[in-house]
Amino acid sequence: MEGSRPKKEDVEKLRELIADISIAMLTTPESDGTLRSRPLQTLEVDEAGTLWFFISTAAPNISEAAEGGWQVNLSYANPGKQDYVSVSGPARLVRDKLNL
Repeated sequence: MEGSRPKKEDVEKLRELIADISIAMLTTPESDGTLRSRPLQTLEVDEAGTLWFFISTAAPNISEAAEGGWQVNLSYANPGKQDYVSVSGPARLVRDKLNL
């Protein structure tokens, strides 16, 4: 979250809920306003609550996210535990290998 930091307990709850879910559905808006979702594997949830993924810079998600002002949604589901998580917020492209 830009401008505000999630509470430590909220980050820990997010980590707990998605710990057994390896794939998130990333939803981005297309230029015509329709929404498109694609699967991504979550690599990490850092101390600040930032979710990290690897993605090709040539992937359609990148241009769609940029066209949508970098506002995205991530959805996680673990039906066996009845755990469902939806996270919305700004995304950004980081090309610095050392920033991970």
